[in-house]
Amino acid sequence: MKKVLPVFLVILLALITALFFITFESPRLKDFLVAKAEGELGCKIEIERLTVNLLRGARLKNVALYLRQEPDQKPLLKAADFYLKHKLLESLIQRKLIIDEVVLSEPAVFVVRDENNLPHLVGGTGEQAPKREEEEENRISLLISKIVIKDGRLTLKDKKAGTELDLKEIGLRVKDFSLDEPFDFSLNIGRRLKAEGKVNIDKKDVKAKVLCKEFDLTVFKPYLPANLEVKSLSADLEAELVQANALTLQGNGQLSGISFVQSPLAIQNEGLSLEYDLAADLLAKKIILNHLKVVFLGTEISSFGTIENFRTVAATISCPKIRLADAGKIVPLGKTEIKGLLSLKAKLDGSLTDLAKIGLDGQASFKEVQVMLSPLTKEVRLSGSCNFSREKVSTEDLTGRLGRSDFSLLATVRDLQGAPKADFSLSSNLTDLDELLAAYKEIEEKPGASSKESAREEKINLTASGKVDIRELTYQKESFPGVRALVKLADNRLEITSLNANLYNGSLTGQGSLGLTEVPSYEFKGKAEGIAVNRILSHLTSVQDKLFGNLSTNIRISGKGFSSDQIKKNLSLSGNIKVGEGKLSGELPLKEELLGVLGISKKKDISYKDLSAGIKIEDGAIKTEDFGLKSQEVNILASGKATLDGKLNFSGKFDLSKDLADKVSGDLAGLLKDKEGRIKIPYELGGTFLHPKFKLTTKGIKEEIKQKIKEEAKEEVDKLKEEAKEKIEEEKEKAKEKAKEKIEEEAKKLFDKFRR
Repeated sequence: MKKVLPVFLVILLALITALFFITFESPRLKDFLVAKAEGELGCKIEIERLTVNLLRGARLKNVALYLRQEPDQKPLLKAADFYLKHKLLESLIQRKLIIDEVVLSEPAVFVVRDENNLPHLVGGTGEQAPKREEEEENRISLLISKIVIKDGRLTLKDKKAGTELDLKEIGLRVKDFSLDEPFDFSLNIGRRLKAEGKVNIDKKDVKAKVLCKEFDLTVFKPYLPANLEVKSLSADLEAELVQANALTLQGNGQLSGISFVQSPLAIQNEGLSLEYDLAADLLAKKIILNHLKVVFLGTEISSFGTIENFRTVAATISCPKIRLADAGKIVPLGKTEIKGLLSLKAKLDGSLTDLAKIGLDGQASFKEVQVMLSPLTKEVRLSGSCNFSREKVSTEDLTGRLGRSDFSLLATVRDLQGAPKADFSLSSNLTDLDELLAAYKEIEEKPGASSKESAREEKINLTASGKVDIRELTYQKESFPGVRALVKLADNRLEITSLNANLYNGSLTGQGSLGLTEVPSYEFKGKAEGIAVNRILSHLTSVQDKLFGNLSTNIRISGKGFSSDQIKKNLSLSGNIKVGEGKLSGELPLKEELLGVLGISKKKDISYKDLSAGIKIEDGAIKTEDFGLKSQEVNILASGKATLDGKLNFSGKFDLSKDLADKVSGDLAGLLKDKEGRIKIPYELGGTFLHPKFKLTTKGIKEEIKQKIKEEAKEEVDKLKEEAKEKIEEEKEKAKEKAKEKIEEEAKKLFDKFRR
């Protein structure tokens, strides 16, 4: 018996030693643990192999966890190898579970978001069971010296969006993991993203630092807008969470390779950087933005403020220097070019759930701004500021300059979210029309383009009304003081409802419209009074000190385009002109030719009482049928046309007074003089404006002579008829007298007989 006991002890010790030091595999234990875990989690679990060593720990091969027991279902979690190494003796001595190492190799997590936006993370309903108080009280004291996850993979599949995100090479290391004491951890995704920090589960504290260098963001492309691409992210972030409530975030980041494809935004391979410092009270659902700075396209944007309930924002945004040269990359400007600097400061308030209604109130200031507006060839320089909100934009000190021309604008634009409406007042001390016309780029209509095609323009979604006050307008070195107009803008057309201007010692009033298209159409109806003819001719033509008088006219103009070819093709004009008392003086081709033919001194001035004509411009020509100049010495009549390229084709008559006709020498005067001593001479005027050709028409003179002979013959016949008529009447009177005398004589004789 004494020998049996030692042997038994040796065998027992050997068995215990074998139990602790020998690794064994138990299918029954595996099945038991799988069934127990499936019952607790409500999931399907598969384990290919389970090996156990009581002293060292356990190892699981090819583990898979399925949320639902469905055919062809992908596992939520699978791992090639799961190894747990514990410290049994230390656990027994310290009366807590001490694990030396936990290693999870090649784990893969597959998460699916279904059509109802529910992620399949937990089996069954996806609801987490509430914790029981006794579980909290009886929580196991646990210490794990090291936790390692190697070569992990996370796949997120979104059935609703039809996208799939796949992150690989995920690694996690935890040192001295404990439920009661703080522990360190480090996390990496590939070689580009690393995070390290400290966690205290008992106090619910987390402190971490995240470093990211050119982390590939193309894997997130399915979750970005279709036309947005972002290549990589670099970041340096420090985060701290205290008692699962107070959160602070500080750091900076850079996004690289930002591009918009198939978009009007001209942003290609740009970068964005940001700095931030924020704090959050998670229980109160409040975020305090201490500092945020974003730099994009050379523009720095700074902000601070608060977000209540994670949705209501109250923040201030400022941009001290915006480079407008890059504005075209963000806002489509078409053919407009813009340079200079803009500073901006604004306040935001409202709900982040409805950005369209969020409050906006701020001010923008312009500095050294240069705008090249199509079709101008010279920039407009702007300075000043404007106030803006979501509903309106207003300015009180915006000034501009184009060459010598200046302007100041007082305006308010309302209903920015719908159909904008503007009220404005535009004033100018000096407007140089020559510079404006020189800066205007002539745009020819494309040959063969239909009127429908040439009229196809982008609509300006703005209506406006206001007044224009130009204190001095200059054109070809002539000054016109006081030009005022009331205007309206709607449907790509500028309506001039009232125009008043001082021109050439007179005045011009009228109404008109201008189409705001590349080839603009225009209309104008106006009235001019008291225009000094010599002044306007001296200014606009080479005719100087030749024609004097004051012009009055009613005129209607329409056309399309301002190039010479467009004016010739499309200009239409009709009206009546009238010039009061004046004179023809100096050397005028028509006057010189007339006086030369008549043999009268060419230095003689011709004074007139009235000059009038009805004129039309159509088919590239100026036409008149009733030009008339009336004076004491001569009346001039004309009809015909002058083309806009300078060709003349007129015919008419000179009607000379008796005094002037008496000065005409030669037989012609005798042949053409009428009974009042006046002479009518037909003529033709051809050639060009620069080289007119005047001639008396032989056919016309013959017609005048023939007409004169006819008139003289008729007068002679009428005279003879009159003489014959007078003679007959005279004989009748004589016969009446004789009859009367005879009657009286016979009556007397009869009376004498009765008296006897």
